[in-house]
Amino acid sequence: QRGVAALHVMCRVRWVMYAVGDARARTLATPVEAPLPLVPPVPGSFAAQPEFFVEDTVEAALFLIRTRARDIDELALSQLISAFVALIGSDAYFRNHYIKAKMVEVICELFPQPPAGEIAAFRLAPMPAGRWTGLFMGNRVVLEQLVPALVKLYVDVETTGRHAQFYEKFQSRRHIAELLRHLRDLSEHAAALKAQSRQPVFTRFISMMINDAMFLIDEVLEKLRKVREIELAMEDRDAWARQDEETRQDQEQLLQSDIQQARMFSQLANETIALLHHCSLVVTDAFVVPDMVGRLAEMLNYFVREMAGPKSLDLKVREADRRFEFDPLRMLAFLAVIFTRFARRPAFVQAVAGDANFSVGVLRRVAALLSRSTTFPPMQLEAFERFIAAAEKAQAEVAQDEADLGEIPDEFMDPIACILMTDPVILPTSGQTMDRSVIVRHLLSDQKDPFNRQPLTADMLQPNVELKEQIEEFRRTKKSTR
Repeated sequence: QRGVAALHVMCRVRWVMYAVGDARARTLATPVEAPLPLVPPVPGSFAAQPEFFVEDTVEAALFLIRTRARDIDELALSQLISAFVALIGSDAYFRNHYIKAKMVEVICELFPQPPAGEIAAFRLAPMPAGRWTGLFMGNRVVLEQLVPALVKLYVDVETTGRHAQFYEKFQSRRHIAELLRHLRDLSEHAAALKAQSRQPVFTRFISMMINDAMFLIDEVLEKLRKVREIELAMEDRDAWARQDEETRQDQEQLLQSDIQQARMFSQLANETIALLHHCSLVVTDAFVVPDMVGRLAEMLNYFVREMAGPKSLDLKVREADRRFEFDPLRMLAFLAVIFTRFARRPAFVQAVAGDANFSVGVLRRVAALLSRSTTFPPMQLEAFERFIAAAEKAQAEVAQDEADLGEIPDEFMDPIACILMTDPVILPTSGQTMDRSVIVRHLLSDQKDPFNRQPLTADMLQPNVELKEQIEEFRRTKKSTR
């Protein structure tokens, strides 16, 4: 009980004492309420504390929740979660994003987990309420600050300054995605996500989700192909036995490494795709803004091509769902739902049809696969088939427009995306001209000029009015001679 008592003391006194700097809380016998959210200036009594004090508290909380949950005082836990949420959302008080992500992991532990063998990310039915669910419904700090803090942290972990930041960010974001998945069934938090979508940071949040999803799927597919290649070689016992022992050992070690990495990347990809699926339902408008719709279409087309196109046979490995938590049919079902969710948005349909990876044949193969699934609703399948027809029609129109334009002058083309610019802007840091949609999409992930790596933000872009008028005149001339 000493550990539980220590947690109680930390939650009710020491966190509050150092956060508030209240003279009344200088003894362990006088708990007070913290004035949250945390706002600057930071009290000296808090700033003077060593960072390991925070880290030790997080690790102790994680250990106790996992091993002694029955003995933890609910009021103490509520206060601890309030402190964690406030610190996650405040860079002024605490800047260590790695430890912030550990706080998210602690909060995730308070939610019930799905049955063993089920891929949690693909679960659509609400989980039954757990012992601690009430902490997320009646706590003002949690209701007001948790979702904004999670969205901000998802963006912030892109660069943490740690040597392993590239791979650590995926684990951090996995816990963030998992927590948002748990919160989706609580209406107050769904409303908070919708309110957060109106903030500028949300566009970067979506962009990074899409970037992560594409990278993770790439890694999963690459590892699965390597696993399949080695396992097929091992099935030919005679040919395998003819290889020298050192070669066999190297291949077996490589196989175990690929299996572990395929499972890890698959779990991360599942959570990311599930988060995209949920966010696109709650905040549909945020995905079809000009800066984002093309990126969304590119991602969806790429995924279905890889998982249902000509190369999909290379992904067939034994018991993929059990060994790797990789279920391509379930993932394709999620992607089909996202396609149909935006089917009534002309900009999205045109973006899908105009993307280089778009294939009517591949989408029809996806529809055929889903038609044999007992879990994909017939009405949803009909909606998906209507979307395919609309995209096919839009593709024909795009092809006709390109034929009418003929050869496009180089100065009218975006230098990176190689498309006809519609809204050319000048990058003041390098003097180069790009299409606004292309450079803004780049800046969502990396706020630097792609030509010279100088700091650049969207508000610094300068319209190239003269070039835009020339492009519009070019289009009018081509259209009149059609």
